[in-house]
Amino acid sequence: MRIDGNTKVYGIIGNPVSHSFSPAMHNAAFEATGFNGVYVPLPVINPSRLGHALDQLSIAGASVTIPWKVHALKIAKAVDPQAKLSGAANTLYRDSAGILRATNTDGSGAVLSLVKDGVEIKGKKIAVLGAGGSARAIVAALLAESPQEIMVAARREQAARALLRSFSGLAKSTSLRYTGFSEGFADSDILIHTTPAGMKGGPAPDEIVIPVNTLRGGQVLFDIVYNPHETPLIRAALARNVHVVYGDRMLLYQGVAQFELFTGLTAPVQAMESALLRQLKERHGS
Repeated sequence: MRIDGNTKVYGIIGNPVSHSFSPAMHNAAFEATGFNGVYVPLPVINPSRLGHALDQLSIAGASVTIPWKVHALKIAKAVDPQAKLSGAANTLYRDSAGILRATNTDGSGAVLSLVKDGVEIKGKKIAVLGAGGSARAIVAALLAESPQEIMVAARREQAARALLRSFSGLAKSTSLRYTGFSEGFADSDILIHTTPAGMKGGPAPDEIVIPVNTLRGGQVLFDIVYNPHETPLIRAALARNVHVVYGDRMLLYQGVAQFELFTGLTAPVQAMESALLRQLKERHGS
């Protein structure tokens, strides 16, 4: 990788970001394509001047993670339809005129993760755990796949109901409803966990947010937390013969879309996946 006066700088914005695998994945993609770019962690504690900082430092684009996905919409000069629909952005990028734009690749990355793992979405009952930016993006993408039902479970009932209201006019053939974490999801076909619970370095690395006894064989659990590779929730699901889709799949596919927005090039998926798997092996022995 070369670094010179023409190197474009990209990064990941959030708090924390030290755990992120995105730098390894994107830098591998730059190297594989010969693109003169570098991707670095950009920890942000206070985002009040973030837009100004990105402009002054000539940051060419950024991934955005917890807890600044909603704030990313405020600093962008233009917001793409997917980000508007999601109510949050996981990607900031500059168009050909240098204008900072916001979009969201989380939802499409999540859906592709399920599809690539052989999971049928159409006609299924899906529980989405959490009501933050990732949950909104995923619900938006799921609706296009025509599931039978989407239930949103969150400790913050008001946030969950607000999320559901924002999609009520788009749910043509899909039932939308709220449920609490304590109610269990035994009748769901697919559970998608979007909260920080179980994340290494997060506020609750050992927490399992739902009653384990509601998990059953035949269900699908997709935990979008990817560090560690096997979260406490995933370990519990595996012990009950649940079909598990790992969070690194979403990281890969949303990153593929980001790379293409950043550079205008076709993403080298194999190089990105190899870098991601190396990181998993180095950190977790997976």
